[in-house]
Amino acid sequence: MKIGAIIQARFGSSRLPGKVLMPLPFQNGKPLLKHITDRIKTSRLINYIGIASSEREDNQAIEQFAIQEQVDCFRGSEENVLSRFIAIIKKEKLDYVVRLTGDNPLVVMNEIDQAIEYHVQNQFEYTKSSGLPLGLNFEIITAASLLALENKKLEREDYEHVTIYFSKATHVNKGLIQFELSNVSNVRCTIDYPSDFAMMNMLMQSIDLQNRDILSELRRISVHSPWIFAINSGNFQKKQYKNLKEEFEDLKLILKENEFNYTLDFLSKKFNSTVADK
Repeated sequence: MKIGAIIQARFGSSRLPGKVLMPLPFQNGKPLLKHITDRIKTSRLINYIGIASSEREDNQAIEQFAIQEQVDCFRGSEENVLSRFIAIIKKEKLDYVVRLTGDNPLVVMNEIDQAIEYHVQNQFEYTKSSGLPLGLNFEIITAASLLALENKKLEREDYEHVTIYFSKATHVNKGLIQFELSNVSNVRCTIDYPSDFAMMNMLMQSIDLQNRDILSELRRISVHSPWIFAINSGNFQKKQYKNLKEEFEDLKLILKENEFNYTLDFLSKKFNSTVADK
């Protein structure tokens, strides 16, 4: 079997440009992407690492990083991320793909290796984790299932988000690995805002980065230094919503947290009346 980890990465970012190559911890740490590739290299099962980036000029910096780190870098369509994955699968003749993203430096390699075995043994097409801190969840896709999408008529979001087709489809054989982590499940370990970067700097100076068991490190911090996780706890994470109701539920949380009570009351009444009219 050839099992590949494909990391989606781009240099541009509206909130934090260049974040994928920023040093962690700041200023003398490893580039964010190197934390990811180094952790993948400890895998018992993954035998290929590729970075899927786009042809935009600023992503040349990512390609240069890949050359230095001796990992592959494929640059393709800016909008059609799915086509990048398909191109890598064909070129490398992959059997399975672990999808990761370039803004999540804490790769839970122990859990991913176990999930790969679970995915292969049960012959799933698509397996995802759930319940991990934001930025630690992962997806595993059978390469043949991704290749089968090449000739399908898909929605625009399917090309941009790669695996959203599998999460929506009812005919796909899916696996789910559910984690129950009450003390750290709501921790935000992705890097999108400057405050995310600040939190990750504090966190990486407080944990043992050589420990493959990242979850145990996070649990320890949640007991001894929980204030670290509060640094970026108020940041909003963009999502793909299925309908107006889902989107409004998140909007209510934001309004409530910031005490926009009059607006919340007004919009709730408008929303309920709109639903009733339908």
